[in-house]
Amino acid sequence: MHNETALFKVLADPTRLRLAVLLSIRGEKCVCQLVEALNEPGFKISRHLGIMRSAGMVDVRREGTWMHYTTNLQNRETIWKNVSRSLFATAWQTTRPSRWT
Repeated sequence: MHNETALFKVLADPTRLRLAVLLSIRGEKCVCQLVEALNEPGFKISRHLGIMRSAGMVDVRREGTWMHYTTNLQNRETIWKNVSRSLFATAWQTTRPSRWT
């Protein structure tokens, strides 16, 4: 459950959630492209990408002075399995009849 909690903490921020969705759909992007797409300052995007990188959600590649980010393909399936499992467990806990407890 610790992994799921950490994942939800990372995705709880609207900017990080938008970054995760954008990178999942569009693939590898340079920080400058993410800044333009989200209309946010570069330092803010970089800070959030650093948090996501620490959580193992994104990988980074340097090309000269440019940093290119992509979702971590090895963790993508695991992340979404954990999200689905956590959401199902939460729904089950809140919707089951009291006689089942």
